[in-house]
Amino acid sequence: MGLFDKIYSSNSEASQKEGYTPLSDYEAWVAILYACISVDGQVSEVEIDAMSRLLIFKNKFANIEIVPFFKNAMLANNKFGPQHIIDKSAPLIKEGDKSTVLALAAELVLSDGILTDKEKELLEYITLKLNIDELLASKIIEVTLIKNKDNRILVN
Repeated sequence: MGLFDKIYSSNSEASQKEGYTPLSDYEAWVAILYACISVDGQVSEVEIDAMSRLLIFKNKFANIEIVPFFKNAMLANNKFGPQHIIDKSAPLIKEGDKSTVLALAAELVLSDGILTDKEKELLEYITLKLNIDELLASKIIEVTLIKNKDNRILVN
């Protein structure tokens, strides 16, 4: 093993132990929402479009290029899993944005009007990591379920 092999292998081993680290609160939003669309183990174009649409209509994301954040979140999710990217992203979400992120997460997860066990666990995990009051979280999820009841499911 040469000098550069040692340097690069130790750097990559360190980053493997640390895992994913979002570079901004923008990327943290995208990562948490990506975890939501990947909860069932696959991500469709319809889900990607829905996530993009939710972000594009937020003033926060005006003039922000989300594709690099999306790529980082996808790669991290594939490598480390959704809980890891939520763990790393939640601390970057600003206090005033936490309930909005949960509402968007609920919108993505519950777009079919059905709450599976995996989806329930994920929303509970996001609620916990964002430190959102249970009563508020319950209201967000209840309203989202009512809003999305009997939605048609678009398949890619």
